[in-house]
Amino acid sequence: MKFSLATKLITEDSAQCLIIPLLSGKQLSGAALQADKASKGAISAAIKAGDISTNRGKTLLLRSLKGVASERVL
Repeated sequence: MKFSLATKLITEDSAQCLIIPLLSGKQLSGAALQADKASKGAISAAIKAGDISTNRGKTLLLRSLKGVASERVL
């Protein structure tokens, strides 16, 4: 198995699926904030609409977020 490390912004990483944790009851921070800013508020809008829950075990797969290189964001 081959591993490699690279330092880059999450918005520039072209992984097939980018997994971003959201902390319960808190404002966006870290990777979630970077992706939200890059996507012009798409993650914040999904939270506000009730599409994303910050409860443990809940997920939402977003596809083709503008400003994020990954195909999918989970």
